[in-house]
Formats: sequence, structure tokens, C-alpha cells
Amino acid sequence: MESEAPGGLWDLHVHTSHSWDAAAAPALVCAAAVRAGLTGVALTDHLDSAEIDGLEVRRPSGRIDLPGYLRDVEQVRALFPGLGVLSGVEVGEPHLIGAELAALRRRYPLDVVLGSVHAVVVRGALVPIESLLDDHGLDGTMERYLDEVLTMLHAAPPIDVVTHVAYPLRYAGRCDYDPRRHEKLYREIIARAGRLGVALELNLRGPSITTELLEWCAQDPGIAVTLGGDAHTPDAVGSGLAPVAARLASLGFGPCSGHGGRICRHAACRAGSTSSRASATTR
Repeated sequence: MESEAPGGLWDLHVHTSHSWDAAAAPALVCAAAVRAGLTGVALTDHLDSAEIDGLEVRRPSGRIDLPGYLRDVEQVRALFPGLGVLSGVEVGEPHLIGAELAALRRRYPLDVVLGSVHAVVVRGALVPIESLLDDHGLDGTMERYLDEVLTMLHAAPPIDVVTHVAYPLRYAGRCDYDPRRHEKLYREIIARAGRLGVALELNLRGPSITTELLEWCAQDPGIAVTLGGDAHTPDAVGSGLAPVAARLASLGFGPCSGHGGRICRHAACRAGSTSSRASATTR
């Protein structure tokens, strides 16, 4: 069961040493969250596989030790009783392993599962999205990436949150990207996620399009949003979340309620939204 600490400021996307690209033990991450004044965190370590349906994965990857990870979650809950701690994973390309992910969720009591697109299939190989930048430029890469996010959502994998929907910007260097060039795709992602009961994450790591996403989400009555710093080091836990949370409140977003989903009260939705569409659920 998740820690009971409703309300307050949550960082729902934090990595620990159980991820292949992070090194800090869960206890260090939780201590940093306490120092940052957070109410709670979701420890959403990477769940990737070296091979997916015979596709070669041309990026570092690994299998999280879920039993060991869950034991560590229970330990930090005991060490930090005043901090809400949710268990979870960030799954790369969940639409490619939907059946396996559904079986995993039945076996392990995870509170939240993030769905990410880090790579796309090119000529039979799963290649990192940033590899497309040289040949396709930023606009072309963003369009290919957003199309894949939509493909993921149309496959309806068993996820609770779709994360970092401006991911290619991390690799583009200095740029003048205007997300309004892809507004139609972003609005389709928001609408589809809302219909599925999947929350949209406002991810604050690296270049962000938070202003535009807030505007579009505020115009869609069916979407719920979560805040995630995507921290891979303790010093980044909770960074930048407070002003975005304040902006959400000013736009009429508040805690989702009235739904059986595990993370619904840690997401934010518009007042008056129907809970079946505006809350992230565990399926």
C-alpha cells in the first residue's frame, strides 16, 4: 500500500539507484525530498528491457530488480514516516510490451506507472529518439516523437501517466522551438490521455514547454496532470515544482477525488471534471 499523505506538493517522477542512469540510494533521495519541503515522492525507476519482441535496443537498458526495489520502498517509508512515498516505474515504450506490463502489474503492487517514449522503431531497430535529430532536424524529430506518443496512447497500455512530452528538446541544444508548431498533436495527446483516464505529466527536467501545456490542459475538461522533476540526483528532487503548482491552482486545478485510482489524489484536475475522465487510474 502507498503511504498516506494526501495534499501538499508531490514530485511524482524521481529516480534512485534502482535505475541504470541514477546512483543515489532511495534513502538519500527521500532525505532530499524532506529537505525540499515536499509532501511526497514517487520513486519511478526505469523498467526497460534489452530486447523487445526481437527488436535490437541501441541504448543502455536493464531490468529493475522489482522485489529488491519494493523492499527498499518499504524501508524508506519506515525511515521517513512524514513523507509520502509511492512505488512505481517509468516504462519505456509500454505499448510494445503491453501484455508483459499488464502481467507485471498484476504481480507487483505498484502505485504508479509512467509511460515514456524514449525511442522509436526504425528499420526493425528501436533507436533513441535523439538519433533522429541529425537527419530530421528538431521539427521533424518532434513530429515523429509526438506521433509515437499518440501511438502509445492509442494502444492503451496499462499506465497511469504519460511523461515528458517535450523529451527531444533535451538533446537539441539551444533552440527557438515553438511548441505551437505542433499544437494539434499536443492537443490530440491531451484529449486522448483524458479519455483513457491517463494523467499528463508536466515534466520540469531540462527545456520545458510548461506554459503552453498548462494553457492547453486548462482548456480540456477531461485531463488530469501530475508534476514531475525527473530527478536523477538528490539535489534535483522537487526542483521547480512549487511555482508550477501555484500556476495550476490559479487555473482552477485541484486534487482529483471520487475515483478508485491509486494516484488520483496526487494528480490535479479541473474543478467540475468527471472523475472517470480526470483521474489517473491503475488498471
